[in-house]
Amino acid sequence: MATFSLTKLRFFALIKTFRPSYANFRNIHSSNDIVFREGLERYVSEHEHALAACQIYGNHIEKEERVSETFGETTFWRFDWYEYRDTTTREEKFLGVRSRTVFARGYEAINNYIKNGGKLQNSQEAIAFAALKRFCFKREEHEKSLQKLSYKTSEAHVASIVSHHLLSQLLPYPSNYFVDSYYTNGKSEVYCPCGCGEPINFGSTLTGSPNLFYGFADAVLLPSKRNQYTDTEYSTSAVFSVKKKTDEMYRHRLAYQDLMYPSSDSNEEDGISSEEHISETNICDETLLCKQAIAVSFCKYRNFLNNDNRRNDLSNFVPAVPVCAITNDAYQFAVYHPELDCLLKSTKPLRLFDEDYHYLKFSAIVDLWLMIYHSLYFSQPSPHIADKLRGTANLIHQLGEERVENVIRSSHWLFLPHLCQNPFSRAPKLRFYD
Repeated sequence: MATFSLTKLRFFALIKTFRPSYANFRNIHSSNDIVFREGLERYVSEHEHALAACQIYGNHIEKEERVSETFGETTFWRFDWYEYRDTTTREEKFLGVRSRTVFARGYEAINNYIKNGGKLQNSQEAIAFAALKRFCFKREEHEKSLQKLSYKTSEAHVASIVSHHLLSQLLPYPSNYFVDSYYTNGKSEVYCPCGCGEPINFGSTLTGSPNLFYGFADAVLLPSKRNQYTDTEYSTSAVFSVKKKTDEMYRHRLAYQDLMYPSSDSNEEDGISSEEHISETNICDETLLCKQAIAVSFCKYRNFLNNDNRRNDLSNFVPAVPVCAITNDAYQFAVYHPELDCLLKSTKPLRLFDEDYHYLKFSAIVDLWLMIYHSLYFSQPSPHIADKLRGTANLIHQLGEERVENVIRSSHWLFLPHLCQNPFSRAPKLRFYD
């Protein structure tokens, strides 16, 4: 009987070994193209998350009132969930969209990649998928460094490890990133705190408008196909806010929020979700995240309006840049659409790792990859969704058209790498000039 049981256990172990799943996907190597595509197929068929609309409030806005704040200030503006009254039930509900809606082009590209056996006609998409596959095949060596996040005590350490061993590894050239030079503390050279001996790239991450929101992001990624920083066009750049979370109550809520706040099955058209449960678990200063999302989208919108060839790009252009807040174990998105005056934010944090905090979740890797390549995969909402979301942020109405125009004109990216020895001041009185 004992021999039979042992044989049966071995038989089930073999079945588990050959069954493709997110769990065993961490063990794939360079010849597992089929398993890689099966992982992507499971992602598009099973994984999605929700982003709900937020409404923006200023304490009061007079004609001459100064309304600008840095990302870290919270004295004037606040961001609450947008609620509306259902005309049928008279109940207060939330309004939002699914990730497969805001990244519709990304889901379509993944389906095409699967259908065509990994072959893509678009050269930019081929480069993006090659970066994703390369990281997935080498993820185990980076997971060893990421596991040390639990033992790091400073946000500088978390920002360095997450940027170097996760986010930048999804780029065509992993060196095309830089962490805010504020974290250097005046040092001329800083190495990864995980102990791998690799230097960390630092620079200025200043963005925004002094007429509204401005400040420094924690990390900037450039998904360029060239291994250099010569591009002055940053509309494809990815912006991250990186924080460390150690609170045990936060970990408990993060682990069990799917049970406490289950997502409802929405039957409404085009991915609109009016009954999504909002999690109370916060991974960062959400005011900072929302301000950054608004600031970088206005920067992109300004570049678009100043581009003489913009009419040729209308089919794929979306004047919005998703921003991601990420910690040592979770992440969350926010994005502002200037033309629609709509601010969307994740209804709950998404987990980076499995239940044991040892291995990256494949769904998390693809989520971050879609966000990094937002210039390829972020999607213009359908007219039906756009009509529902239009004006829900209420920012343009509060500021007025003249102020909004001033904000757009004064919005800039000042992303500059390699400033370790002479980091920019973080003084809030900084002014921009055209």
